[in-house]
Amino acid sequence: MSVAKLGPDGRLTNYPDVDWNAWRNAGSRSSERPFVCVPSVVDDDPGSLFMLDPGAPAIGAIVKGAPKLMRVSLASSALNQTDNSQEN
Repeated sequence: MSVAKLGPDGRLTNYPDVDWNAWRNAGSRSSERPFVCVPSVVDDDPGSLFMLDPGAPAIGAIVKGAPKLMRVSLASSALNQTDNSQEN
């Protein structure tokens, strides 16, 4: 899994859900939704979690459509905002 949540029982679970952590290195397959690699996760005081996915597994080639910055509500785990705009 790319992003996990540590539960009170000490177990890791997919965060925010399994679908977001479903991408597997599949060559040139594009990835607009699932995480590819998330090296940066930061929470802020108002209750949001920001996740940066550069879309480059093992610091290699960028997967088409994968780079994104996401904002998730910590209260509901709902995705509030995604920016995957890229310059050509």
